[in-house]
Amino acid sequence: MRYIFANKFISDNLNILDVACGVGYGSYFLAISNVNSIIYGVDISDKALKIAKKYYICNNVKYIKADVLNMPFEENRFDLIISFETIEHIKNGSKYLMEVKRVLKEEGIFICSTPNKEFTSHPKYHVNEYLPEEFYLLLQSEFKHVKKYFQFTRAEEYKTVKEKDIRQKGIISGLKKIIPFKKQIKLLINKFKSQGLNDLDIDIDIDINPFYINGSTSYDFENVTKKNRPDAIKRILLGVCKDI
Repeated sequence: MRYIFANKFISDNLNILDVACGVGYGSYFLAISNVNSIIYGVDISDKALKIAKKYYICNNVKYIKADVLNMPFEENRFDLIISFETIEHIKNGSKYLMEVKRVLKEEGIFICSTPNKEFTSHPKYHVNEYLPEEFYLLLQSEFKHVKKYFQFTRAEEYKTVKEKDIRQKGIISGLKKIIPFKKQIKLLINKFKSQGLNDLDIDIDIDINPFYINGSTSYDFENVTKKNRPDAIKRILLGVCKDI
């Protein structure tokens, strides 16, 4: 769903970087949705990239093994950088953001998300988890303009998701479960286009018409309160960052 959100920021002929792309389903979604842009997916996992290069390939997506703290790109390379659920795996978040800024164009956009520390199972591979104020302050330390969003989960949905997380065994076994999504991704894109959701403005009055897809909803962070959404758990934090 967060890739659908990011897709709103893409126009023709952009260089786009998907940091920690995993098995590549998100990079693939962006690539087939924007055939005139080039998407680079980088990840440190050989196993994940092997899946990406086998199942999620097309002419305008490239997968590269890279350390996100030392990426193999020149300065001012990308118009848009996406980083979903990456920063919590990194000890030095500031150093990571500096590397992002190095390869991001001056007028570029950086979209970053992370789980809310209050609602995670605190897995060992999360070396730095963030509360909302900590996450947004970190982004604001590097970027002049940070718009705050969150993706909410209803309390009952969160309980179900958390139980699944506890039961899951092994990262790669989980990755393999999303291999069959390739055909579903294409169907999903056609569905969004037919319904006009690519043109949806998520800054509208969320009580009337929220950004709603497949049972999950993204709300503008500053427009949702416990008063009007008492069942809204801020499970995923997201920031849209730029300097200009």
